[in-house]
Amino acid sequence: MNKLSVFLFLITMSVCMVFPASAKWPVPRVKTHEAVKKYEQILRNVDLRNARVGASGFPDSALIYSWDNNAWTLDNSVGIRYQNGRVSRLIFYVSGLPLLQYVYTYNAGGRATLVESQLTFPGQPVQVTARFVMNYDLNGNQTSMQVFERDSSGLVLESGDSLQITYSGSTPTQAISMYYDTFNGPAAWRNGTRFTAMTFGANGHATGVTMTPWDAITNAWLTADDMRYSEVAWRFGYAGFSTVFGGLMDISQFLFSELPISENDYQLEPTDYILEERSGGNFVLAYRVASTMNGTQVSQIVEQNRVNNAWIDTDRVLFTYSGQRMTMSLDQYFENGNWISDYRRMWTYDSFNNLTEERAEWNSTGTWIVNNANAHQLSYTNDNRVFRWVNQSWDGMTNQYENNDKREYFFGGLPLSTPLVKRSNAMVLYPNPANGWIKLAIQEAVKGPLFIEIIDLSGKRVRQQQFDAQTTEYVLDVSGLANGVYRVVANTTGSLFEQPLVKY
Repeated sequence: MNKLSVFLFLITMSVCMVFPASAKWPVPRVKTHEAVKKYEQILRNVDLRNARVGASGFPDSALIYSWDNNAWTLDNSVGIRYQNGRVSRLIFYVSGLPLLQYVYTYNAGGRATLVESQLTFPGQPVQVTARFVMNYDLNGNQTSMQVFERDSSGLVLESGDSLQITYSGSTPTQAISMYYDTFNGPAAWRNGTRFTAMTFGANGHATGVTMTPWDAITNAWLTADDMRYSEVAWRFGYAGFSTVFGGLMDISQFLFSELPISENDYQLEPTDYILEERSGGNFVLAYRVASTMNGTQVSQIVEQNRVNNAWIDTDRVLFTYSGQRMTMSLDQYFENGNWISDYRRMWTYDSFNNLTEERAEWNSTGTWIVNNANAHQLSYTNDNRVFRWVNQSWDGMTNQYENNDKREYFFGGLPLSTPLVKRSNAMVLYPNPANGWIKLAIQEAVKGPLFIEIIDLSGKRVRQQQFDAQTTEYVLDVSGLANGVYRVVANTTGSLFEQPLVKY
């Protein structure tokens, strides 16, 4: 990821986390678009990260299970295709049929320039339902991310972010973020934030910037609301940044990353900076974040407010390590001259340095209580590739881990042409693809009430309905479902029926 995209994104993230009231500061708009959130969820659902250890290989298939009624249920399967060492297609199988795929195009630098979501329903032409377009300039900085979705007229631009970058040679000196607005008047690109006075250190890391929001009412830059950052340092390095979308949305950085990555906000923001705000036309000191090093590792970060021309401690985080891996971050606040422990996050790793547990706890009158936790059970091949990953979530009622999700990865050993879930020909679903209503015809006697569920690719139940067994045809309204591929499961006494559904 280039230094400008990382810089703008991380500065933005730090502002949003440290100053939650400053909602006017930009978060990339495409991240909030439903097509992008769906795609991000699908990537996390497949969780290809867990199938790679070092450079020892990539899987060509994965099975996705969920824990239901004390047993593993196969929800979906996915095939992964590669070209020149990069993912070229993700193929999702529903009830054994390859109904949905994401197709990737890359530039010469290995950055994704185009990702298409395609429905491949048997006997019908391939239909592109969504398209993500990424553009980059000659300096390698990402300049736009656009989201197109299909409506009755074809693929239409629905959302987007862009950066207009000014350079001195190859060094960025100014950038203006814009977003594609479809809600306020005619759809158009509108100004978001201006980044000026950008400085970089000898190592290429950003060291300073001034941020100015755009006022849509006066159509002018609100220099009175400037925020200036200086003495910025990134002492956590860039580990973990590829697990989130970049300054706009660098998909090529998202698909694969090394395990483990601690879910840790402190890897998403600078460890040091001084913030100045405008007052009476001048910049005045307002806030400071300062880190302390123990050798090459950050041992603590202290947050301070500027009060009566002095820096006053407010919060700090203490970090503990095992080798190069962070094992704990302890949040404390300063009160009556003492540091009070408030919250802590802990990470455990196996002998391969892969993450096996993530735990968050809060302090209640001296007792640490689990807020949330996840355990990761990893099984390895003889050449140290992960072939099975089981995710468990902490149950606060039983105070133990409960099964949640399972992934099984295959390295050339699973024939994707073989249906992974047996289809039931005793149930006919039509029309399919569907837009408004669907009808289910059960071609055998149904005993007792019939329960019909519609399940999305992530295994989430999005619709359920109960019918009395008085007819052989059942009608459901699917008009409110998002476009995509689903499983329709009909369950009755002694029988289970399943068919795929394409909603458009």
